[in-house]
Amino acid sequence: MQSLGSKRLSRGNSSENPLVSGLDIDPETELTVTCGSTEGMIAAMMATVDPGEEVVVFEPFMRIAPDAILQMRSEVCAAACA
Repeated sequence: MQSLGSKRLSRGNSSENPLVSGLDIDPETELTVTCGSTEGMIAAMMATVDPGEEVVVFEPFMRIAPDAILQMRSEVCAAACA
């Protein structure tokens, strides 16, 4: 699926990525720019989590994460990081 956002912004973000992560990202098909971390987290969960699945969240986590998981009719499994 082709990106619907700003092509200039997507290209700019993807051109920096190989310097940081070593990965070559296609800005048209492999990059999503969101208005904030909450929107990005929820969009990613909606794309990958199916109803009834268990989702592991590591503490500390964003306060909205459990609510978003429950709204997707999935189960929250909190795990403490030591």
